[in-house]
Amino acid sequence: MVDRNRGMFGYEGEGFMESDYRTGFSGGYGHRNAPRGSRDLESGADRGWNIGRDTDRGSYRGLGPKNYQRSDERIREDVCERLTMDHDVDASEIEVMVDGAIVTLNGSVNERHAKRLAEDIAESVRGVKDVQNNLRVVR
Repeated sequence: MVDRNRGMFGYEGEGFMESDYRTGFSGGYGHRNAPRGSRDLESGADRGWNIGRDTDRGSYRGLGPKNYQRSDERIREDVCERLTMDHDVDASEIEVMVDGAIVTLNGSVNERHAKRLAEDIAESVRGVKDVQNNLRVVR
């Protein structure tokens, strides 16, 4: 049990709110009585998970470090996982190869829609430069 006056880590710091003393986390930062998602008028910062983000400027999400490139193995793993989890593609006869961030799909699927969908799924993985779709439709 967390001491109501001390907080989860032995002190009452940012992110701790007396009204939620069981978990020790309020889900936001700043004033205790401000509703979640409200704007801190003194600092101009939004509350919640976007700590330190200036919402007036936009987002840098997706802009990685200079010369960063995902490894072929990591791209292959993501493509395979997404194909496996898709409801409309039977990926049991699909082979996925990645070389230089170019994905090659070999094998067969049971309908044309699944062929196109498999290509779209591979193309949607972050880091993929191109998709070579060699899938055959076998009914």
